[in-house]
Amino acid sequence: MSIKNISTFLQQKHLFISDEGIQKAIEEEGDDPNQLYKYFLDCDLHGVGKAKLDPDYVLNNPIVLQVDEVVDISIPLRLQKSISSSLNSGNNRMIRLTVTDGHTKWHLVELKPITKLNKLPVPGTKVLLKPTSTKKTSPVVVFIDNNSIDFIGGSVEELEFEWKLKTKTAGATTRTRLREGEEPPPPFPELGRKANVQTNQTNVQTN
Repeated sequence: MSIKNISTFLQQKHLFISDEGIQKAIEEEGDDPNQLYKYFLDCDLHGVGKAKLDPDYVLNNPIVLQVDEVVDISIPLRLQKSISSSLNSGNNRMIRLTVTDGHTKWHLVELKPITKLNKLPVPGTKVLLKPTSTKKTSPVVVFIDNNSIDFIGGSVEELEFEWKLKTKTAGATTRTRLREGEEPPPPFPELGRKANVQTNQTNVQTN
């Protein structure tokens, strides 16, 4: 099967892959289009995707994209990198997905908790973004709802490993932060100077 025919088959499934990416995949996996579709769901689109996303956030047709990052922007910034795989399903959460075609990134924010999003999609997961109910709210954010997005799956081993490592590190860092009311340790003195420590003069403000 030719590269052109495979490209057409993939586009019918709203997946846009470069000719170079298809050629390499044929050499490794053969030319069965269904097998190649599954193969590309497990590929990092940064290496094989076509540039299809409009930088101005205009979407006229469905497109398969890759999740690059997911955070709950309703919680403090210091905790956003350490959210667990079980997402908060309450009405107070607000998940932001950063997705890409391999070239351009979009930021998607849920208007209200999306029922399909009850488990954290790790980076590398593929989603189908649809123009239905997709609302542009600013030059850098699009609001989505249950009708706007489907979670297809896929797993990129390197991205998943990197995400797990960052999440674990972020969790450890969070646990070492001061508890409310705790005094910070005295500053470490520069070499050759004596420490000049004044206690009870540090005001900690929380928002």
